[in-house]
Amino acid sequence: MIKKLLQDFKDKTLTELINKIIKKLNELIDEFVLICEKFDITEKTVNESVQDINESVQDINECVEVVETYNNRLSNCEININSLEIGGRNYFPNMKGSEWDIEITNGNKWTNTELSEYMLKFTPNQSHADRKVLTINIEPNTTYTLSCTCNLWLDFRETSDGNVEIRRHTIRYVGETVTTENVNYTFTTNSNTTLMHLWIGNNKNYIENTELFIKNLKLEKGNKATDWTPSPEDIQSQINDILNRLSLLENK
Repeated sequence: MIKKLLQDFKDKTLTELINKIIKKLNELIDEFVLICEKFDITEKTVNESVQDINESVQDINECVEVVETYNNRLSNCEININSLEIGGRNYFPNMKGSEWDIEITNGNKWTNTELSEYMLKFTPNQSHADRKVLTINIEPNTTYTLSCTCNLWLDFRETSDGNVEIRRHTIRYVGETVTTENVNYTFTTNSNTTLMHLWIGNNKNYIENTELFIKNLKLEKGNKATDWTPSPEDIQSQINDILNRLSLLENK
């Protein structure tokens, strides 16, 4: 381009030629500046994009860690859920039933004995006022959970058909002060176990004029205690009572 301008030298004055060259140089400079500005903008945009990408990658990695953590928790929950054995059926009969070995009349160890629906209350009058109150059939090599609310000494024994004691479970003692506890006790029976004998009382501690009680007693298969429910036999007994009452009304 400059060469072309020089070729036109003889047709133009020197001043005109210089002015034209300066003008063209200025145009070139402006174009160069514009290109540089565009480059700067592009570089800035690229840098910002790279930074955004890096931040996104970091966020993704954090999300992956969170997902892995929750996956581990879900796996643990699945293991825990799979290990749960929930039965639900109550194998203890109604405390009003004849299966309970309770003397309602005052004895030499217990006084003020009261056997009401789903609750037994009494006042011991000496130490070691303990006694067997219930015997039921249970299965060998089976996991059970015993639950109740009580403030007394609670114990049971596993025996075989020949009434040979296999194992004894002392669940709670009566201390110097009487406290109420929600009991939740899981155990697995022996291969020879066929019977369960439930014992209650005050063990060796005697606190004068203290009422002891046990209520909402439940024995169910599995290792998870569920809400208290009466045994199916008790429900059937209640249904039979209602049917008998209806029958009496019809015959009047």
